[in-house]
Amino acid sequence: MAATTTSDIARTGLALSRAGLPFHGGWEAAGTRRETHDGRPVTVVRFQQSAARRAAAPGGPHLSVVLDDEDVLLGYTRLTAPPAGAERDLPGEDEARTVAFRFLTALDPRYAAALTVQWIAPHHEQITAPDGAPAALSGTKVKTRHTDGLYAWVVVGADRTVLTFERDIRWDSAAGRRGTEMWLHDSWIAAREGTGAQPSAPYALV
Repeated sequence: MAATTTSDIARTGLALSRAGLPFHGGWEAAGTRRETHDGRPVTVVRFQQSAARRAAAPGGPHLSVVLDDEDVLLGYTRLTAPPAGAERDLPGEDEARTVAFRFLTALDPRYAAALTVQWIAPHHEQITAPDGAPAALSGTKVKTRHTDGLYAWVVVGADRTVLTFERDIRWDSAAGRRGTEMWLHDSWIAAREGTGAQPSAPYALV
């Protein structure tokens, strides 16, 4: 990753503020990538908390953002160790749907109106805490399909905030995998860079 510029930070901060996803609480810029999202140029900005930055461990807590050149928010994730008991207090289907569509509609009303819910289910991620111990992070995932045939989803956490958002995601039916790059996912990035194994389906091929 390249160093994050003040322009990158300003663009990211503005995009998150517009989306109702302001970041605070010790996040520090950790690096920037200039990549593509199905051929669409994007900027991927990663933030880590102070302890995680010192540990410099991929797979650790991070807040990452994917923006296209028009500053359209294509991806967002905020992965931090959850509070005790959070995995037992996930929002149900109706509440998760309400939170997800409140967010999507505020972000882009026309886009949100063209989405149809495919399914709603618990979603789990694992991160490495700054002390090296594994930590599970859970939410309720609301997966949708746009009328253009691409997918979008929102993962709603136990605190009823958005943990992850992705849009304009292509499914590769022949491969039985996601087709779009996965810049929010450390294990996929590691495989792409040759420092980790190819994740199993439904992860995209590197």
